[in-house]
Amino acid sequence: MFMQRIWLAALVGAFGAIPAYAHHSHEIFDNENVLTLSGTVSSFGWRYPHGELNLLVPENGGQSVAWMLEMGPPNQLERYGWTNHALRAGEEISVVIYPKRDGTHEGAVLAVEFPSGVLMVDEEYWDYVDRHRVRR
Repeated sequence: MFMQRIWLAALVGAFGAIPAYAHHSHEIFDNENVLTLSGTVSSFGWRYPHGELNLLVPENGGQSVAWMLEMGPPNQLERYGWTNHALRAGEEISVVIYPKRDGTHEGAVLAVEFPSGVLMVDEEYWDYVDRHRVRR
């Protein structure tokens, strides 16, 4: 009976790890292609497992397209100077992202640049982002 419980616990743990591994995969993002978008923040979510930034990006013809952008988890964002009030609805910003491979208006944020020129970036992407950032 004891061994059955151990096997059951191991089996449950193994199947529980599969969704966690899949969730944290970045294969859905095209890391060979970098986009720089400028737009207006519609919302900023400070939550686990990932922060979420929703950005309205103007396109030709004056219409805006909503982009849903994934960020790191709050504990990682804090290490790079972020707070839960770092972005507010209505703010104009630029972002450097890896777009989603399927062509939808989604992506993974590498950096955010504020109108003041302040650049908030994950340190591992600094050199890469500096080459792609918006020049004002």
